[in-house]
Amino acid sequence: MDKAYDKFDVEIKNVQLLFARAGENWKKHRFQHLSTMHILQPLDIHVELAKAMIEKDVRMARFKVSGGLPLMHVRISDQKMKDALCLINSIPLPQKSSELFPERQVSSIPVILHRTKGLLGTSLLPDGVESESDDEYFDAEDGGTQTGQSMRGSELKKAAEVPNEELINLLVKFEIKEVILEFTKQQKEEDTILVFNVTQLGTEATVKTFELTAVSYLKKISLDYYEIQGSKKKPLHLIGSSDKPGLDLLKVEYIKADTNGPSFQTTFEKTEQTVKSRKRSLFARLENIIVTDVDPKTVHKKAVSIMGNEVFRFNLDLYPDATEGDSYTDISKVDGVVSLNVGCIQIVYLHKFLMSLLNFLNNFQTAKEALSAATAQAAEKAATSVKDLAQRSFRASINVHLKAPVIVIPQSSISTNAVVVDLGLIRIQNQFSLVAGEDYLHPPVIDRMDVQLTKLKLSSYIFIRTVIQPGISHPDIQLLHPVNLEFSVNRNLAASWYHRVPVLEIKGHLESMNVSLNQEDLNLLFRILAENIGETTEDLSKVKPRIQRT
Repeated sequence: MDKAYDKFDVEIKNVQLLFARAGENWKKHRFQHLSTMHILQPLDIHVELAKAMIEKDVRMARFKVSGGLPLMHVRISDQKMKDALCLINSIPLPQKSSELFPERQVSSIPVILHRTKGLLGTSLLPDGVESESDDEYFDAEDGGTQTGQSMRGSELKKAAEVPNEELINLLVKFEIKEVILEFTKQQKEEDTILVFNVTQLGTEATVKTFELTAVSYLKKISLDYYEIQGSKKKPLHLIGSSDKPGLDLLKVEYIKADTNGPSFQTTFEKTEQTVKSRKRSLFARLENIIVTDVDPKTVHKKAVSIMGNEVFRFNLDLYPDATEGDSYTDISKVDGVVSLNVGCIQIVYLHKFLMSLLNFLNNFQTAKEALSAATAQAAEKAATSVKDLAQRSFRASINVHLKAPVIVIPQSSISTNAVVVDLGLIRIQNQFSLVAGEDYLHPPVIDRMDVQLTKLKLSSYIFIRTVIQPGISHPDIQLLHPVNLEFSVNRNLAASWYHRVPVLEIKGHLESMNVSLNQEDLNLLFRILAENIGETTEDLSKVKPRIQRT
């Protein structure tokens, strides 16, 4: 079957994009695979065109176009980006002038064009034969009737000859094996900051007699941060996706059916256009975050730090069409699964540092107002759009394990005495149920979320070091002995149209609390109120915290 095609190979080699400043030898850099001038690294494009020797065979496409790119690598620095924008802005645009092209009055002459077209808009002449003139010559007395009858007969004959076979007119396949977007910082050399990688980005399209189908897919993505190294001295991996073979991260399918096709009412169920989207798991991970207090007098340098190996690990799995049709009433089926693991964050609360941070953020008041206005507009648009949503409820299974923050409240910025609030462990899970006794096509769904907060405690510490090391015992005196709190939240997912069940129902249970305080503990608490909360800075505008993220 493959031999029944006339094939043509088209290759374009060494396609590249360079940015050169005045006086730089850009011609020399053209022949280098990688240089400081390159924005688009040299690439080769290969396209194969094929035409079937047999015109009307349902097994063969009349035309086939296939091609691809092995690698598309874009590398650009911050300085290059600025220079490129300046270059684009400096290009003069053509100006329209009414004096150069004066308007001319053109007299309207009625023109009647005779077209020999059939019912489906195709020419009635045989293939390869065209009329020599747009005018039809016939005898005015008797030729008109004969010609009209012959034309009507030809139209009926042509309409009767329209095939009902689903022939493949065009088949297109194109794939880019890998796309790399590399952002660098211009110094003596270009240092890589951020790399966004896309694996196997492609599209496939099929044009048939009564149908158009197009599928676009994306296999895998990743985002790495190079300025700060993560574990094992490797770039910090911010975003990634599952690399299971045979699966796509994102797949979008578009189908357009001809309303005159024989399968429009059956196969396509009277739907002219259909868009289907399939997504699979996406995960993100943050290893560390540090907020440093630059006040030289404080003994608590790290205002925010991580007690463990990572800040959080997030995973999202989506299952399109999982609750369609009869599966909607199967409460074991969900549209998505959200998993979140959060490590322990230690926060040192110094009122002095908090006030300096707020004072620093006040410098961006204009930006905050603009952001608030934009957020309000976005919320308004979102509220308007959800009015048109169907009565179906999106079901997302939640599995959250969170090591709650440890809050350290020192007596002052120069004191090692502190009260530590350990919020313990938080676990969140949910399950779904249908409201019984309701006769709806899509019954109301209740999301029951169980929240467990365990090992919450309050202690007093004398710090030997700034950071509490996990797994190491510390000389603490428990003020509030560990307590457990459990509560459940019932959410009515159909609250927009079903009002017999509350929108939100919360039930909780708190076990007994055991508080132990002596004279020294009370003195410490009062000293915190007097020294930490009462501690101020001489000039808050001069103290600016430095935030470092990794």
